[in-house]
Amino acid sequence: MIRINQVIEERVRRCPEQYLWVHRRFKDRPPGEPTFYQAEQQDFSQPRQIKQRYTPSGGAERFVERALQALQQQQVALTLVTRHWQASDQFTLVRCNPFYLGRLWRDWSFARAACHYIQNNEGGLVQSHERLACCDIYRAGDGVHREWLTQKRRTAHWAVRLFDAANPYHRYVMRAEKQLFGSPRLKAIICNSAMVRQELHDHYGVDPQRCHVIYSGVDIEGYAPATIAPYRQAMRRQWQINDQERLFLFIGSG
Repeated sequence: MIRINQVIEERVRRCPEQYLWVHRRFKDRPPGEPTFYQAEQQDFSQPRQIKQRYTPSGGAERFVERALQALQQQQVALTLVTRHWQASDQFTLVRCNPFYLGRLWRDWSFARAACHYIQNNEGGLVQSHERLACCDIYRAGDGVHREWLTQKRRTAHWAVRLFDAANPYHRYVMRAEKQLFGSPRLKAIICNSAMVRQELHDHYGVDPQRCHVIYSGVDIEGYAPATIAPYRQAMRRQWQINDQERLFLFIGSG
């Protein structure tokens, strides 16, 4: 076992750009030798946010960016724990990017690496956008997965329902939710609707007093009628929708 771990570590040293995280279990590790995550700075007293990856159109990304701006105005430094994100001087970037194949391994390996980093670098408040039991504040931007499956089953074909019931990824996510909402470390949950707050209570018995409804912000300057008018006309022409038709446009990665 020691020999296998030594081989893995040597490969990591040869390929540091892969940000491969290795949890070394053997007891004769040299004291003080670092674990394999990469950080641009080493100030662990600052608050930390966890978001696995950056999606340009994602709502959580807008939340993180606005939080970064607000904290910078208050001269509060922030650490961002992630697999992939655009580097910036606004925050300390900690990359936890272990190898994976498939979404189950992806989410599990990141959760393991991120929580290992948090547990070994205590100090600042931890706010997570991922279902991790090692956070102090969780933003339920993805809603409740168990409820999502319930709604999906209402109209899905029986074969789809059977597949979902046996799908190990869904089982993993629901187990992660249960561990998160039952974690003694979790102090508060940010919900973007009263519906999500109620679903947390219905499925996991979460005290509504711990859930704080904060609606997603809207840039009123960027979405002012005068600003979006040219885009409105172009979109209607592209999809051949006349000006009299009522149109709802939903934006996001979910």
